[in-house]
Amino acid sequence: MRTPAVRSAFWERVRTRGFLPGLDFSRPIRGRVTSFWEDLTTLRIEGGGGHSLRVGLRYSSAAFPRDLKKQATAMSESATRMDDPPYFVLVVPFVTDRSREILRSSGVGFIDLAGNCHLARETMRIEISGRPNPFSTDRSGVRSVFRGDRVSARALRVLLGAGTEPIRLARIAADADASLGLVHATVNRLRREGFVAGPRGDERLVDRESLLAKFAEEYEWDRVTRVDPLFTLQEPVLFRERVGVWAKRARVPLAFTLGSGVRPDEIALTGSLTAFYCASPAAVVREELQLRSVPTGANVLLLTPPAASATEKGGVFYALRGLPWGPGVSTIQMYLDLAAQKGRWGEQATELLGRARFA
Repeated sequence: MRTPAVRSAFWERVRTRGFLPGLDFSRPIRGRVTSFWEDLTTLRIEGGGGHSLRVGLRYSSAAFPRDLKKQATAMSESATRMDDPPYFVLVVPFVTDRSREILRSSGVGFIDLAGNCHLARETMRIEISGRPNPFSTDRSGVRSVFRGDRVSARALRVLLGAGTEPIRLARIAADADASLGLVHATVNRLRREGFVAGPRGDERLVDRESLLAKFAEEYEWDRVTRVDPLFTLQEPVLFRERVGVWAKRARVPLAFTLGSGVRPDEIALTGSLTAFYCASPAAVVREELQLRSVPTGANVLLLTPPAASATEKGGVFYALRGLPWGPGVSTIQMYLDLAAQKGRWGEQATELLGRARFA
């Protein structure tokens, strides 16, 4: 969705009953507020109790947290150079939980096209959350690797896992449970981007590190992965062993990731956090492993992948590695998981790639 379409869709929804109940967007402010953006709409929002808020709406098609963070930072910096800045509000297609925290901490408000919003000023505070993404489609986590093309995340995992072996379309399609046509289109796209080279019949991936980095850049980890923060009193190593034993006994697909999905010799940062993907319902996992949900201080992350990725056919359970306490995600999936995290975890992605070399 392009920015003009976001703007049109927003105002169409504003006229719909129940989109943002109790708010009146019908009072545009005359005159132009000096800003760096031509698409800025300034108006006064009226809420209940006679409260109002002067805002500057900026429309954006950004979807990734890092893109929204850049825009929010630019808006905050712009406000410091304005004599009487409005309260800046980003209007975007959808805001994930991770993006919500980024925008809230930056002091910028937001409204998404699902009707979720955060408006916080002295005269008005409105918070709406929990409305589902109206644009969600099952794409296994890839927004549009190489924009304009639909590319299967499962096929990319299998291609990357095959190393520099000759590309065999039928085998990749079988291993990724993808159609032959989709795999053929994916390989053609990779060839145009310079990631596949060689004569017909002997084509191979080249520059796999750059391809994986591109994959990670557009992999929507926080959109497609349900994250449940949990807590256990058990010591980390013993708990991980217990999880591995339970999954094997119950025959539940499971894979450890982040610090609990690698050996200590692979990355410098492991820590006490246990994170694992599991195909079993979250409520069942909590009960079986005696875990409790916590708003802060979690030492367990239960990750539930979407149905399209909850498979060994190119999904998060593809090419699992053996660990002392149970199965771990592939190095490819580990890179995707680490790269999506903040702080030192994200920095470990490059280190892992350099050491493990797609093991």
